Amino acid sequence: MEKETSVYKPNEKMRFAVRWRANESLADMRIRLEILYADSTPAGMTESKAFKNAVAGEVYDSEFEFNISNIAPGRYYFKIDAFTMNEFGTHSSVDHPLQYVYFDIEEENEDSLIWQHNYWGHVKLNRLQCIDTVNVEE
Repeated sequence: MEKETSVYKPNEKMRFAVRWRANESLADMRIRLEILYADSTPAGMTESKAFKNAVAGEVYDSEFEFNISNIAPGRYYFKIDAFTMNEFGTHSSVDHPLQYVYFDIEEENEDSLIWQHNYWGHVKLNRLQCIDTVNVEE
């Protein structure tokens, strides 16, 4: 992780690096993150585009950035899965480390509801904007 603590504000982007070794040559390496709430309920999934054609025996450092703005406040963790995908969209998992990465997303500000995961889930949609309000005569 890029920070000393894994606590984020809703408008921050999460950045992290992964060091990995290719045990075989593989084209179009990708990773996905399965994001879970602290109680292990699924919150969502994100995936990268193809980022590297791996050569057997080589070691790589890859940096990733993830926009967390639509994840509701709370404590989460993610699982990493390295994979390839064929032309039909079928993925083939290459490695999925057993270590999880934990992080917290803070409440936005005092003008926001205290998030109730059991009612509203783990996805916080973008704020509803009032475009205009006019007085009407009755």
